[in-house]
Amino acid sequence: MNQELSSASVLHLSIIMQVILLECGFMSVQCDSDGAEFAIGSTIVSYNAIDPFGNMDSCDFNVTVTDVENPSIICPEDIEEYTDLGEDTALVTWSQPNATDNSGSVTVTSNYQQGSNFVIGSTVVYYNASDPYGNVDSCLFTVTVIDVVNPDIICPADIEVVTDPGQATAVVTWTSPNATDNSRSVTLSSNYQPGAELAIGSTKVSYNATDPFGNVDSCSFNVTVTDVENPIIICPKDIEEYTDLGEDTALVTWSQPNATDNSGSVTVTSNYQQGSNFVIGSTVVYYNASDPYGNVDSCLFTVIIIGKMMNLRLSCVLKTLMYPEPGEATAVVSWSQPNATDNSGYVTVTSDYESGTEFSIGSTSILYNASDPSGNVDSCQFNVTVPDVVNPDIICPADIEVVTDPGQATAVVTWTSPNATDNSGSVTLSSNYQPGAEFAIGSTIVSYMLLILLAMWIHVISIYWTSVACFDHRDQCGAGSPTGHSQTHQQQAYAVTQQQPAITATHTTDLVTADGVHHFLDQPTVGGAPHNNITANMAAPMLQRTQLPSSTETTRRPPPRSGTPANAPAATPPADLLLPVR
Repeated sequence: MNQELSSASVLHLSIIMQVILLECGFMSVQCDSDGAEFAIGSTIVSYNAIDPFGNMDSCDFNVTVTDVENPSIICPEDIEEYTDLGEDTALVTWSQPNATDNSGSVTVTSNYQQGSNFVIGSTVVYYNASDPYGNVDSCLFTVTVIDVVNPDIICPADIEVVTDPGQATAVVTWTSPNATDNSRSVTLSSNYQPGAELAIGSTKVSYNATDPFGNVDSCSFNVTVTDVENPIIICPKDIEEYTDLGEDTALVTWSQPNATDNSGSVTVTSNYQQGSNFVIGSTVVYYNASDPYGNVDSCLFTVIIIGKMMNLRLSCVLKTLMYPEPGEATAVVSWSQPNATDNSGYVTVTSDYESGTEFSIGSTSILYNASDPSGNVDSCQFNVTVPDVVNPDIICPADIEVVTDPGQATAVVTWTSPNATDNSGSVTLSSNYQPGAEFAIGSTIVSYMLLILLAMWIHVISIYWTSVACFDHRDQCGAGSPTGHSQTHQQQAYAVTQQQPAITATHTTDLVTADGVHHFLDQPTVGGAPHNNITANMAAPMLQRTQLPSSTETTRRPPPRSGTPANAPAATPPADLLLPVR
């Protein structure tokens, strides 16, 4: 276009010069030659006209060359850069665009300089090229800064909580994670928010941090909700049932315990199922309720089976009679263990004495008790009798002869009381006179009586003693004893007069009496009439005697110390007597 303008200017100038030549004729005109090249701007063209005579005239005009041609500038291609590490910008450089102009002078300007920091995203960089004549050219390119840096997010640590009371869940709170990004802008998202209600078990909470350029970072933590709440189970109350007749078990039913748990799932187990048979006695029934997380609750109740119409029977042996060994006051007695039966099959037998126990003289009651697990009780009883058939032993002093006290018709006489012993260890000695008694002139019989009282056994032995006769169950008589009134040391002498009432005794126990025989006595009698004080009634007739006439005397020999007397009446044992052993 500049070339076209220049050619037109030269053509126009040429035309002007031709016109001038025509007007001047043959005058000599000195002008600039046409076809000159003019620079941009205004140029004055001057003409001078001179004739041969030196006359001169001039004229001039301006030639203005205008620059309408735009400069030329070319930008680089679009540029893509990544953000600098940790930054939201990137430093971008490029080659400076080359600009040209026909005027030879061009000024280049831009909105960004190469080496500038560009923010994330696309930025248009403009370049303008202008010449001094206002002609302008421009170009542009795009600088794109790409963010490839992920945001940075840190989650809290794992959380452990327990279920809320009575619930299978827990409301859990936490502090939301802090997220940062080089872009200075980040959006958080999560599958759960603080304050969420989470179920029993482990729940993964995830957080995503996203910047505006699609870069994402994520983190997660686990929330564990633990169930530590025990199930609740309630057992029925204790149950009492009776066995069927003749059976030792009972079928027992009850309502199944109801178990609940906050988790909604519970398993119930028991050591017995309802509808089971239970034996007599007490049985503890356990129920356990467990949830899937190991929490357990338990309850129990007792099933008590009572024997109905129990057939508990206890049979004792009959009465046992055992004689002691000679000279002993005890006897070892054995018997068969009582037989106890019960429909339960379980019987406990107890007693206050065991077979083979050593018993003292007398009658001892033996009690046996039998009980079963249901509390039914039966008992039986028998007596163990150890009779005393050994006579006491007494020795009287020799006959005493004294003279009257001076001036008196009497004499005060002293002696040593006889010594009496018995295997029973207990003997009572009585007499019609005591040492130091005052005696009248003549012969006086001093009588000593031994009375042994042990349990139900009464032994009465009468001893008569005078200055001329001594009667002792074991003789120790003086030399002046009347003929027919002394016995050997192996004999036991008992004497009564015809005037005395007949002395007899009967009782349920054995008694050696003045009859010289052994009796089973029901009640003591004197003279055929019952009497409770056999000692006094037997002693009184003997103490009335002051002399023992030989014409009225009767002497009987009691049995030896061992063996049954030949003249003893038949002894019928009581109905419950088992075995009299000598």
